[in-house]
Amino acid sequence: MFHIIPRRAIEASPLGFRSFNVSPQVLFTHIIANPAVATATSITVQRPQFPTKTTVRTATKKAGGSSNNGRDSAGRRLGIKVWPGTFAKPGNIIVRQRGKKFLAGENVGMGNDHTLFAIGAGIVRMTKSEKNHKRNVVHVIAESEST
Repeated sequence: MFHIIPRRAIEASPLGFRSFNVSPQVLFTHIIANPAVATATSITVQRPQFPTKTTVRTATKKAGGSSNNGRDSAGRRLGIKVWPGTFAKPGNIIVRQRGKKFLAGENVGMGNDHTLFAIGAGIVRMTKSEKNHKRNVVHVIAESEST
């Protein structure tokens, strides 16, 4: 913002050239009070005396880096599919497992991925393994044998 101030008003003011620091209202009343100053023909352009302030924005959050985590696979749906005491048809999957937690018994087959399935129709029974008591043996007992 520029203020146009007559040169004679500045020279005639009691403050001299220091009147740049005086507000425009004070200079205006000074010019009106002195008619000799009001008839001045030459003018001076006054720029603001204060330095312009520039602000620099700084980050308020840390920059987000990439992460090596964040991936996961779906569950494999392992476990017992046909419970003991339940009827199983031939081909029914009885147990889906990783490794040989359950062993194949009578009328039960084992697939390449250790899945146990029924070979014949019947009721599912589970017994403890004689060699390793941590493992169960899965049997499918035909209906004619179970009665």
